[in-house]
Amino acid sequence: MDDTAIRKADTELEKLRTRLDASEREIAQDAARITRLLEEDCPAYLRRELKARFVAAPEFAERMSAETIARLKREIDEQGRQAGTEIAAALRDHGLWLIDVADSQSALELRDIPEVWRRLARIESVLEGFLGRYGFPTDGSGGHRVEYRPPTWFVSGVLLKTLLETYRAHVGERSRLKKEIETLETERRRSALELKWEAAR
Repeated sequence: MDDTAIRKADTELEKLRTRLDASEREIAQDAARITRLLEEDCPAYLRRELKARFVAAPEFAERMSAETIARLKREIDEQGRQAGTEIAAALRDHGLWLIDVADSQSALELRDIPEVWRRLARIESVLEGFLGRYGFPTDGSGGHRVEYRPPTWFVSGVLLKTLLETYRAHVGERSRLKKEIETLETERRRSALELKWEAAR
């Protein structure tokens, strides 16, 4: 590489960095759409889980009064919305969504985004609180087995799977661009050092 080639590499690096910035803006938009869906799903998740556990424990359910069920439902809506708001606020940090993916990784689930999944676990603790406070039967281990299950159906006309597919395409592009930039920066640096060596007399 001579001076001309180094200038050409600088121009190409600038183009790649511009594309990388655009890719990260697209990822931020994807993250915002996914976050809105998850925020909306939090109260619905609690309703789904608590209803399923209520129906699955007939003896327990038959002893619960209608007033208690009504109070539980009100608390689910209130605390579910509050948890959704808190989780959404935590997920607005776009850095959480900037992950690297291998070309071979064709699909992504929320659990494949470690920092996002960790923050989503907040809804699990809310569910555990309800199960404990209202005396729901425990599983065989003496506790309540709880894990957030994202919706596989449309939420307000949006399908999480589709949002994640778009997000996967954008993080894949970002990973590819980062590799290209790294490779070109290494080549450029090596060439600049070779020229420096040759120029010294």
